[in-house]
Amino acid sequence: MNSEETECWICEHYQDSDALIEHAEHVSLRLKVLMELSDIRTALLLGSPSPELRRVLAPLGAQVLECFSGFCR
Repeated sequence: MNSEETECWICEHYQDSDALIEHAEHVSLRLKVLMELSDIRTALLLGSPSPELRRVLAPLGAQVLECFSGFCR
């Protein structure tokens, strides 16, 4: 949260696409309320999401940045 409390970044990490899909199912009602109360401008996904996860994130207009070099565990 910035000092004016007008911007906030939320960073989350998931084991894989299925874990994020499961999380989204659990928070969908809360996320709907959040989206009604705020101006979400950016949804950024770092990684290689499954086709199913891409469909789930499509309504958010999520930008996907896939790893092409570096270290992965």
